[in-house]
Amino acid sequence: FLEQIIKDFSESTISIDDCKYSLGSIELTGPKSLTALQSIIHPYLPNSDFMNLHKISDLTTIPNTVFTFSVSDPRHSTKPILPTNPKLSYDEQLDLLISLKKQPQLNNDLLSSGNRNESYKNQQSLKQLGKRRYNYPGESIPVTSKDPKIPIMIIKRGQNWIVQMPWFWILPFWYTLVHVPHVQFGGLKQYEQLQYERKLICWSDMVFTPSGFVQCELERTENQKKWNKRPVSKRVNYTKVKISNGEKGELLSPFGLDWRGLQVLRLVTKVTDNKTPLPLQTIDGDFQIKSLSNIQPIVTAISSAEQQLRDNNQQQLILKHKPITIIPQNYSNPFKFNIIDMPPLQISPVLLSCVGMGNIKPNARIYSVPVGCEEKWKTISTGESTGISGQNLKMVTTDNYSTQLPQLHDLIGLVTNGSFNLVDGKCTCIGYIDSQMIANYVLVRNIASSVFTMMDVQKCKYQ
Repeated sequence: FLEQIIKDFSESTISIDDCKYSLGSIELTGPKSLTALQSIIHPYLPNSDFMNLHKISDLTTIPNTVFTFSVSDPRHSTKPILPTNPKLSYDEQLDLLISLKKQPQLNNDLLSSGNRNESYKNQQSLKQLGKRRYNYPGESIPVTSKDPKIPIMIIKRGQNWIVQMPWFWILPFWYTLVHVPHVQFGGLKQYEQLQYERKLICWSDMVFTPSGFVQCELERTENQKKWNKRPVSKRVNYTKVKISNGEKGELLSPFGLDWRGLQVLRLVTKVTDNKTPLPLQTIDGDFQIKSLSNIQPIVTAISSAEQQLRDNNQQQLILKHKPITIIPQNYSNPFKFNIIDMPPLQISPVLLSCVGMGNIKPNARIYSVPVGCEEKWKTISTGESTGISGQNLKMVTTDNYSTQLPQLHDLIGLVTNGSFNLVDGKCTCIGYIDSQMIANYVLVRNIASSVFTMMDVQKCKYQ
């Protein structure tokens, strides 16, 4: 991809270097991330702009920018040292923030292989540093002219600080950083939780990409294998679960995100909707789409066809024809109801937040609110409507409320990530909805549950 871009330029001086295992990075986030980073970094030029940011308490005021400079080995210090507050007036602080918004002045020391290799010269081991520290008990080891100068690049992006440095300096910085008080390391799940609370999609939510769709299929297959290994008495029978209005069984796969089933369900619904007619040629089997009652047999038929392809080791055909996309689609050509000829369903990422109480899990179903029932669902979700015993009627399973429950054709999306949000103080989730069905409120139901929770819809951001 980069090579193709370079070919479009007339200049021939552009070159690409593969810096795999040549550069490494550490990412920090949180209100104390800047202080923690400055406590282990000791620039050769102490009056750098980066160190002058220590007096600024609100990190959101610092614009996205890049700093490049050289630092000494952080292991010279016996413990993290907080930088002293620079003597900057408020006008000087404002001038500093304004200057960071301009094009930063960068050096290429980190991007030069010669400078990276030069930083490895005289890189001392812990044993060698221990001998030097013996002469300075309880103090930092003085930096000499023979000690290496380590080129680093610090990138401010949103609420995160990304530190890039030569590959073999990552561990020394990492060991020093974890000794800073209140610094904790996290993995992919912890990173996704932070992104999720900032209303940003992360890897598990990128189901519209080829790799994300493959991940969905792998997880669904593995979950189904685990379910099959359990004894019959120890596993949930998803085919007999009562959902609403006499409906039994989960139509879409209960083991993972079934985007193929959602694609078929939405296409059948649109075919039977006179307002948005779709061109239809033929369908496999003996089904004729005349009403919404055809949804269940057609979805079941497509699911059986998918399973046959898996049994015949033809998973590549399933992965090749992705059922969803975020690119606008127009159904101008006639299509058939089979895996190859069905047009992909256009979906949009949304952030869902509980109107009242609720606990939403991944793979939950998203329904549109029945027409004319939005106000009633608001009173139910907020607890204003209660039964004779004073209990909340959130479940709405009585016959009096059967007309207000969503039907099968009201299913418009799936939840990819959901849990308790520590920022909002309630459960929120990220999901994908049919782009033509986005509204202000939706109803969400967990797998094998008859409880519908009302949630408001907001736009989800991309990183």
